Amino acid sequence: MSADSAKARELKKDPQVSVTYVGEKADRCIAISGRARLERNAPKMRALWKPLYKAWFPQGLADPDLRLLRVTIERAEYWKTPSSALVRVWGSAKALLTGESFGEQVGDHKQMSRKT
Repeated sequence: MSADSAKARELKKDPQVSVTYVGEKADRCIAISGRARLERNAPKMRALWKPLYKAWFPQGLADPDLRLLRVTIERAEYWKTPSSALVRVWGSAKALLTGESFGEQVGDHKQMSRKT
């Protein structure tokens, strides 16, 4: 991320963020919330760097505006549903008919929060 981007300016005003990942087959989801900050960490930047990123950072790893986004996790949730599309469709239909949450019927759901 660029240290001079609009998102960087937003983070200075309010560092609270949410990050969500959905698996390729849409059979799992992870939602994370926490506080974000920008940092320069040369070893980590080298480990994560891909040549494609030169489109945004022409100077590569030497670009003075290049930053990593670090999120300190405060809360995380994880959902895993059966990989079968038929099972997911059946669970969704049943939830609509019964008024119950789909998540209560099929799959795993876990939550964790950081103790303060």
